Amino acid sequence: MVLLTLVSGLLAGFLSGLLGLGGGILLTPILLYAPQAVGLDALPVKEITGLTMTQGLAGAVSGVVRHHASGYVSWRLVGYMGASVAIFALVGAVVSSNVPDGALLAVFAGMALIASGLFLTPGPSGDEETDIVTFSAPLAVFLGAAVGFTGGLVGQAGSFILIPLMVYVLRVPTRFAIGSNLGIILFAALAGLSGKLGTAQVPLVLAVALVSGAVPAAQAGAMVSRRTKPRLLRYILAGVVTSAAIAIWVDIVV
Repeated sequence: MVLLTLVSGLLAGFLSGLLGLGGGILLTPILLYAPQAVGLDALPVKEITGLTMTQGLAGAVSGVVRHHASGYVSWRLVGYMGASVAIFALVGAVVSSNVPDGALLAVFAGMALIASGLFLTPGPSGDEETDIVTFSAPLAVFLGAAVGFTGGLVGQAGSFILIPLMVYVLRVPTRFAIGSNLGIILFAALAGLSGKLGTAQVPLVLAVALVSGAVPAAQAGAMVSRRTKPRLLRYILAGVVTSAAIAIWVDIVV
């Protein structure tokens, strides 16, 4: 199980750096299905949510350093959304200990479905390579609160839905949405992980293995992201989120 978790951390960490994701959107399906596929015991959903929050924090710390060095982090946006996300992520993480596993999966699948729908909306207008980032601060705070609470419930920093919200609702350029999202994840994952640790939902040995793979992989992903066109990054994001949403919904329905 430790080796499988390490490899999972490598995959999720690379996506974290490449797409600004916490990695949980990929890590959750892997940890749900991979152990049984290789003959191991399934992990409890609550432990999976604890591990995904751990990876979200590690991947964000590693990835945001690289994106900041490239000039693609709006710290003003991070400040507004990050504080809001963090407060409500902590609340959601504590509440999650009393929520049935099936309900947690349904919330996660619902978030992924909403994110997939956002990616189907018309693309953002304007120059995607611009260095100017403008947005509505009250709307950013509201969106952060909503995503923070639901993300805290399911062990996600909420990045997979925060990015399309920033791009398609707040109209933030894609590169800045990806880089800034990693900064926001720092707030959300730290608060959410505190709640998960406080309610004994994090298997520590597996968490160490996960972080060992996620940190270097996030650096590599961030370097590749800098050399990738914004439109292609959005297409990859859409594919990852939609695939995960389908996988989880199939598991719930079937």
